[in-house]
Amino acid sequence: MRYYIAHKYQGDKSNIERAGKIAKKLQIEHPEHAYFSPLHAFSFLGYNDIPFDDFMEVCLDFLSACDVLIVASEEISKGVQMEIDFAKLVKMEVMTLDENGELQPFTE
Repeated sequence: MRYYIAHKYQGDKSNIERAGKIAKKLQIEHPEHAYFSPLHAFSFLGYNDIPFDDFMEVCLDFLSACDVLIVASEEISKGVQMEIDFAKLVKMEVMTLDENGELQPFTE
């Protein structure tokens, strides 16, 4: 299965680091699956290199190739909310991480 890890960015590089730690932990624990972070996949882009809406269009296209959305951010940013809304629209499973870093069903 392909898991998309949604995490806020907002120009803060520490958010990239946090998303990377989450992806690494999940990948090591579950090598039979693939975990993708758009923050890492598109890290070659600067925060304002392309307009936000264009960037999110690319992210949603990336998400459409995945099976499950993981909401890994404590705060739901505008971008993460767009990813959640898209996943729900296409009836994709949405998960979140509990306080122990374990996957749980996402509830708003």
